[in-house]
Amino acid sequence: MVRLRFLLFVMPSVLQTGEGKNAMTDSQTHLVFVALADPTRRLLFEQLCEEGSGTATSCAARLPRTRRAVAKHLTTLAEAGLVTVHEEGRERRYVPQPEALQAVTTWIAAVEAHWDKRLAALRSYLLDELKHDPS
Repeated sequence: MVRLRFLLFVMPSVLQTGEGKNAMTDSQTHLVFVALADPTRRLLFEQLCEEGSGTATSCAARLPRTRRAVAKHLTTLAEAGLVTVHEEGRERRYVPQPEALQAVTTWIAAVEAHWDKRLAALRSYLLDELKHDPS
């Protein structure tokens, strides 16, 4: 019986997405998540943030990937707004834009706050159940 009450109490909020409620509808935010889903792109982004900028060639020198593969990863990061491209002659320099993570961190914070609230309510509910349980 307690399990059924738990499902009725907690699960509806998981199932309801409604008009943007906990649903990530911003296409730019979606692109950031897609870009950062790949471990190679996360590593590239981290390296660029540490170094300030880089080229596909300089990034490929530190990874077991071809320059062409790294260039494709950098293009995905650029499409997500995580890096900007500055052309210097024949060279394309990629500069990180960490502020592009703001939409993602805002979304994560909203989800975290929602679940903190739900879990606190669940805790209160379970503590009340324990107080009223005759066994």
